[in-house]
Amino acid sequence: MGAILEQLGIEPNLLLMMAVGFLIVYFILKKFVFGRVSQMFEERSQTIQQQLEAAAQQRLAMEKMRDDYEQRIAQIEEEARTRIAEAVKEAQAARDEMLAQAREQAERIVARGKEEIEREKHKALVEIRDQVAELAILTASKIIERELDEHTHRELIDDVIEKAIVRRGNGQH
Repeated sequence: MGAILEQLGIEPNLLLMMAVGFLIVYFILKKFVFGRVSQMFEERSQTIQQQLEAAAQQRLAMEKMRDDYEQRIAQIEEEARTRIAEAVKEAQAARDEMLAQAREQAERIVARGKEEIEREKHKALVEIRDQVAELAILTASKIIERELDEHTHRELIDDVIEKAIVRRGNGQH
């Protein structure tokens, strides 16, 4: 093996020295540097793991908050629908009550109108009866004053009617 090394231009003593030096440097680095670097990597790994766990917990907390908000929104929407339905019912009841009051008022107005018509009808009948009585009295007084033939009878009736119309036009009864 020495001949091959010599042909390649490698000195075995130098190679051995280099290997021993490398091993010494390796053990020194292992004792003083690799431990710290390994510890730094471990700490960094733990920090990253903790951050990942914290992120996962935050994500779970956020999902829980989102679910809570969605549930609240659903409750608010349900409450709003309930309030709207109650408001519609109240408005319907108010409308029905107003319609009932309007019907009652209309019925009272119609009843008063019918009573007024009856009073006016009764008043008109009394007036007609008074006028008929007056006409009968006038006619009787005229008959008594004159002796009646067909022509006189017609004139007398026309005269009485004309006087009754004139009296009525002047507001006399």
